[in-house]
Amino acid sequence: MKLCKIYSSDKRFKTIVFHSKFNVVLGELKNITNLSQDSHNLGKSTLISLIDFMLLKEIDKVHFLKKDIFARHIFYMTLENNSGQYLTIKRATENNTKISFKMHTDRELDCRDGVIWDYEEMSLNSKDFHKNPKIILNAWLGFDVLKSEGYRKTAGYFLRTQEDYNDVFKLQKYKGKDVDWKPILFELLGFNSEHMINKYNIETEISIKERLIEDVKNQFKVDAGERDRIKGLIEIAQAKREKITQWLDQFDFYQREVGLNKEAVNDVEGKISRLNTERYNLDFEINQIEESLKVKVDYSIEDTLEIYRQVGIYFPDNLVKSYEELIEFNKKISDERMRYLVKSKNEKEVKLNEIEKDLKEQNAKRVNLLSVLKGTNTFNKYNSYRDDLIDVEREIERHLAELDSIDNVKSIQKDIKKLRDKLQKETEKLTQQIDESTITYKNIRKDFHDFVYEILENNAMISIEVNSSENIDFRSFFYNMENEETAQGMGHTYKKLLCACFDLAVVKNYMNKSFYRFIYHDGCLEALDPRKQKKYLDLVRRIAEEYNIQYILTCLSSDVPNEEEYEIKSAEVAVELSDQADDTGRLFGFSF
Repeated sequence: MKLCKIYSSDKRFKTIVFHSKFNVVLGELKNITNLSQDSHNLGKSTLISLIDFMLLKEIDKVHFLKKDIFARHIFYMTLENNSGQYLTIKRATENNTKISFKMHTDRELDCRDGVIWDYEEMSLNSKDFHKNPKIILNAWLGFDVLKSEGYRKTAGYFLRTQEDYNDVFKLQKYKGKDVDWKPILFELLGFNSEHMINKYNIETEISIKERLIEDVKNQFKVDAGERDRIKGLIEIAQAKREKITQWLDQFDFYQREVGLNKEAVNDVEGKISRLNTERYNLDFEINQIEESLKVKVDYSIEDTLEIYRQVGIYFPDNLVKSYEELIEFNKKISDERMRYLVKSKNEKEVKLNEIEKDLKEQNAKRVNLLSVLKGTNTFNKYNSYRDDLIDVEREIERHLAELDSIDNVKSIQKDIKKLRDKLQKETEKLTQQIDESTITYKNIRKDFHDFVYEILENNAMISIEVNSSENIDFRSFFYNMENEETAQGMGHTYKKLLCACFDLAVVKNYMNKSFYRFIYHDGCLEALDPRKQKKYLDLVRRIAEEYNIQYILTCLSSDVPNEEEYEIKSAEVAVELSDQADDTGRLFGFSF
């Protein structure tokens, strides 16, 4: 894949047409009297961020294209794949997650007007594979290197920003774990990353399980060696629980026997109240009967006749006879009533005696119930035993949880042991790969050495080493005639060259594959000795020409050796930027 052209809806933007091989994004300082201007604000370094944006990088709110001044910009970038086909990407800054594609055969096609897009306004992270621009672009590029990773995973090695020169292998964007980038680089060097990925995954799983063990130990404060001690504590607590339970069961049985509850007391008191009422009524009725029994009816006919004679009234004999019969009748009735009252009194006295007996029993029951209910010592003891039962249940639960935690720890430790066995096997397979090496790795390492030596006349090497954690480290370094590592490559300027030579070596060795065929290096000539600048330019021009690699270099005209042989030819300049006063020489046609 190569870059062909970048242009914008804003006419102030300098259209960039990239050449097929060697390219220079050239910065010219014309306004040397203006000391407030920064030579790095021409746009030559910003261009790399724009290219990355057009290659569908997701941007955050601090990205320069989020500034208000770019609110209405639409950018277009044309790519050429390794089959000679062209694709133009359209992406606006305002709705920057909406992407459009146009596939065509004309390298010079301008897609700003009158174009029917093959894919229009696709969402950058669409879940529909047929409408996801990254997936579509990946398929169109047809890379057969790191197929499972997608084109963006390795883009950073061929779009080196100033921040990416700090480490040959670990790009600035790889701020996360080693697993995020080392397997990719390992594959890029010709190895199979399967065992490396497996190793990282197993290590992660072991780490998670080890943290889990620590969490369990910190929570329960126990060790696997204490298992028998905890079992003993459980047995003692269970015996204590059984004893307390027996006492409480007995007390509960007594409660059931005596009806030891509020309802039982209320029931007894209700019965007593009813019995007292009945007793009162019976007492009253018996007293009434006794009063009635005291009254005697004494009818004397002589006394009656005498009273009537005294007032001069005389009864005929037949009337006297009738009256005597009436008296006799009344006496009979009175006698009958007396017998009934005596009988009724006797019955009521019998019933009263029964009530008195029942009252006595109920009162005794009431006294017993109340004595139990009001017995403070008994219930304090009951409550104490009940609390003890709760405590001992909790103690048993805690010890059982401790026992479970120990068993869990043992189980996890067994899992860890199995994982460590698997880890050892993956490590052995990984180191075996490194020992056996690959043709790709050998060729990249040789080319890296040769490129560095061509520029600096010093020996440099890339190597893959197993560190103390038995993980892979990638290293680049200089070494002397005694094959001893030197500190020469520690400086930032030489680190740039090491990065550049590594990228060149990688692309060169994948020319027979469908892969990146362009490299963009920002500012590799800066601060470099003029002799090294010449050798560097000789190298990249030769590599671009011999291997049909598109090499893009950003530099200031003042960084180019002042010799005709090394003069940047107009045919090599993709775009020329300057700091002229009206800002028209800058990439976007304005300062920001």
